Amino acid sequence: MEKIFKNLEYKDIHSCLLVNRLWCENSIPILWRTIWNYNTLIASLPKGSKNILSKNKINIINQNSNPPLFNYTKFIKSLSIDEIDKNIGKLLKHHKSPNLNYNKYLVTQEIFKMCMNQIYSLRELAFPHLVRYIPFTIYPGATDCLRYLSELSCSSNIYSEFFYQLSHICHEIQSLNITFNNVISNGLIQLITVQKNLKYLTFEGFDDLEMVIPLLTKHSTNLMELNLYGHLPIPLSFIADYTNLRELVLSFDRHYGFENFEMLQDVSLPRLQILKFSYGGSNQDYLIKFLEWNGKNLEEFTVDGINNDSINLAVAKFCPNLKSLFTVFLKNEIETLKIIFNTCQQLECIRVWCGGEYLPEDVLLKVVANHSPPKFHELKMNYECKGKRLFINWKYQNKDQKNKILPYYEQEDEHEQLNEWLNQEWWIRKRTERLSLLKNRNENERSMGQNEIVRSDEWISRSIGLNRRNERLNERLNERSVEWTGRPIVLNRRLNERRFGDWADRSISIERRNDLLNEQFNERLVEWTDRSVGQNTNEWSNEPTLRDENDKKLNPKEELESFFTNWTNRVPKKSFSLIFISQNCSITTKLEVKKGSVEVIEKYKELGVVKKFEIIDFYDFEL
Repeated sequence: MEKIFKNLEYKDIHSCLLVNRLWCENSIPILWRTIWNYNTLIASLPKGSKNILSKNKINIINQNSNPPLFNYTKFIKSLSIDEIDKNIGKLLKHHKSPNLNYNKYLVTQEIFKMCMNQIYSLRELAFPHLVRYIPFTIYPGATDCLRYLSELSCSSNIYSEFFYQLSHICHEIQSLNITFNNVISNGLIQLITVQKNLKYLTFEGFDDLEMVIPLLTKHSTNLMELNLYGHLPIPLSFIADYTNLRELVLSFDRHYGFENFEMLQDVSLPRLQILKFSYGGSNQDYLIKFLEWNGKNLEEFTVDGINNDSINLAVAKFCPNLKSLFTVFLKNEIETLKIIFNTCQQLECIRVWCGGEYLPEDVLLKVVANHSPPKFHELKMNYECKGKRLFINWKYQNKDQKNKILPYYEQEDEHEQLNEWLNQEWWIRKRTERLSLLKNRNENERSMGQNEIVRSDEWISRSIGLNRRNERLNERLNERSVEWTGRPIVLNRRLNERRFGDWADRSISIERRNDLLNEQFNERLVEWTDRSVGQNTNEWSNEPTLRDENDKKLNPKEELESFFTNWTNRVPKKSFSLIFISQNCSITTKLEVKKGSVEVIEKYKELGVVKKFEIIDFYDFEL
């Protein structure tokens, strides 16, 4: 029964609790593999821990509640220090106390004492950054709890003693994920050195791995997955020793791309099945040569940020056994897609960019319906947040954005004020741009003989005032940034997927997103301006305005209906999965499917033709 429950969706497992006692006993360990409910966890604290909290007037335990039915703690197999710290902060958020941070520390400490003592064998530990110093590795029971740890995610700047202590306890770590933050301690080096069976390795946010690469030599025969997400290129010749490598992911800054990949162009990795690149460079011939040596066994290939038809043709020539492909096709390269469909007969899924300079949606669907191989069943369509699209709109969300301007940062503790200043900067920039555009609109209206809406001297005074506010804000923002540089920033899971390493990169990311947001806001205002002078713009309208190569007006409902009709008639029959992915969008712009398109998709879901339909934000989506 337990094996069956492990394959169920989370919501389905939850419903099993109420069937009967046997089902409940088998579903509880699965639900509590990670901490399921923090109130229940705190209620499970031993009497001594409860007394400590009571003496410090930390009243977060309901004295009238029934004792827990199970020892939930012993079922925990995965701990995240960041998640524990965040959730304890939420529980204490409404407790008025001058010692809030100390109280948070006490509660977290008692939870770790209980976990180290009661968890028989912890399998996964996530320590993304130093939240607060809690020496849980020396608590009673920690040795037994951590001895068989198999997966560790951590930051390189955690205190060295933590890594030293782990190196004496944990020798069987199979998966290691390290985010580098300008520090590589001797303790971390020791931890990597003592591992006996390291199979999955991920390094993020690094500039240099000179101290680490020599340590990996002893793991070369065991290593099966290597993921490198760096800022600067590093020598890659060491990868040639990993003859059992099955997955290789390389992602460097877009300015460097394939630099140093020359060292791998003639390397043979006979077991390689998954190859992923993010951003390329001028030396793409190195990758093509690498595919010539290693493409035959590839089942998944990703090459994002590279517009080069020669790479796609190389995929068609050297990768006949591909099952999943993510690449870039420009709008005049549809014939290349047909070639790939014809030669890669094992292909099941493809992810491509759509619209604008990329493949037109209607043409893409026709090619998928008529040329995709028999096993194909999933299409992922990437959209940039601009321009007209056939099946989707970009919905402008004119809502109160307070505490939503930076969705990748948690709004708590000392970081709230920094977020507040950044939020204010965003609004000021937005208002400044709006005033400028409205001023231009009024000048156009005056030139047409219309009444002047706002006097020019008023605009000048407003602009000067806003500029002064911007200057003052920038000064304050710089002060706060300097103060907080080097402090841990609380990131959620979506930011981790973006692979940003340090505070400088995060700031750049925020700045780029703000620029993009202003661009979208300006486009919207320009649209309003055009309408005010008699022009008709349908950029944000649900009315289809796109045309095909024969200048025929495209109707999204008809195009989808035609596609699914053709798909239904395919032999062999396979249910279809359609996924829309929004990328490079501002936080006030949202991808939404046009009403007519939704109706068609829902119709074919009911008929069983559509197995899955999703809209995904890029930051939730892996490379």
